[in-house]
Amino acid sequence: MYVIYVGILLIVYNPMVQLLRWKYKGRNETPFETQSFLIYTSVFAFLIAGLTSAFSLHYYLTNSTRKPLYPLLYMIINIVFPFSALVAHLLLVLILIID
Repeated sequence: MYVIYVGILLIVYNPMVQLLRWKYKGRNETPFETQSFLIYTSVFAFLIAGLTSAFSLHYYLTNSTRKPLYPLLYMIINIVFPFSALVAHLLLVLILIID
């Protein structure tokens, strides 16, 4: 179930970026020029979400007992991923609404 959740959140990012590209088509400026803080924060949050999901997936695939070896690290990863994925998506929506 976690893999499906991660896949949906990471795959939905691409259509949102395409909407942003479509919105800025024909303009002289890009979102990196008009909303630089928001777009860079969104990209950084997306990278953090991808990295934490990769760690979690690697741990899940290599651990045969499926019990966390490091419960604190596992808990931190399970908190950081949804938060950073949500921030990445919300910032793109905010950029679409602002401009």
